[in-house]
Amino acid sequence: MIRSFNFRKLNDFEFFVFKRKRSYSLVIGLISLLFFLLFLYAGLSALFHSEQFQTQMSRLPVLGDYAGILKWLIPALELLICILLIRPGKRRFALYGCLALMTLFSIYIMVMLNFSSVIPCSCGSVLSAWSWEKQLIFNVAGVILAAAGICLHSVSKHSDD
Repeated sequence: MIRSFNFRKLNDFEFFVFKRKRSYSLVIGLISLLFFLLFLYAGLSALFHSEQFQTQMSRLPVLGDYAGILKWLIPALELLICILLIRPGKRRFALYGCLALMTLFSIYIMVMLNFSSVIPCSCGSVLSAWSWEKQLIFNVAGVILAAAGICLHSVSKHSDD
């Protein structure tokens, strides 16, 4: 006996797949927007206050000798990631950049909390009011968010992004 093909079920399935991809796109877009705002604020703040940023960076253990380079490198990387986040086809690469920066910031804070008695703050004005433990939690949350964005991006297999 030949069964008839039920096109209704196919359409429901296609709708489900489309709806899931749209949901992934929305979440990836929100994650990208959060990182865009974070890195835009941090990068521009560091550039506009570059002398203060360099002074604070020069007091950091281990990295103090590289403050002159880092005062340009860190904001440049943050702003480059912002540009990549808004360019079609570059979002996954930008999310990897977010993951890398947030991981490096987290590792640095963990090392400083465990091995340094004095840790001067060279972060933006909002985060400078937080304790180092709160900043570490924020950065680890950023690592998790970036990793989630990368995973969702890989699962959704965006053709336009």
